[in-house]
Amino acid sequence: MMKLDKHIEILLLEHDCVIIPGFGGFIANHAPARLGEKGEGIFLPPYRTICFNQNLQINDGLLIQSYMQAFDASYPDAYKQLASDVEDLVQVLDETGEYHLNGIGVIHKGIGKN
Repeated sequence: MMKLDKHIEILLLEHDCVIIPGFGGFIANHAPARLGEKGEGIFLPPYRTICFNQNLQINDGLLIQSYMQAFDASYPDAYKQLASDVEDLVQVLDETGEYHLNGIGVIHKGIGKN
């Protein structure tokens, strides 16, 4: 069974934004190719950095579609599974203050509900 972080990681390979409904969204920012520092003569390839925006809350259907395909499930069943995974994520954040998303990074709980 594919976990939430794996769904997000795979989706970010093809999309610049992946939203976890009711939680927030991950945004991929593109950086161009560049020359290495200090005249090393090294050419560095383009890359993407991932940031998180808690204000992106609206369900765009992308993550649900991934769940539907992975679990061969209907929309309501996939939505229930995603909601359960998000509840687990929030619970871990509440208990430990951070949640590790393998292949993506770490989400830290801020002050209040941030």
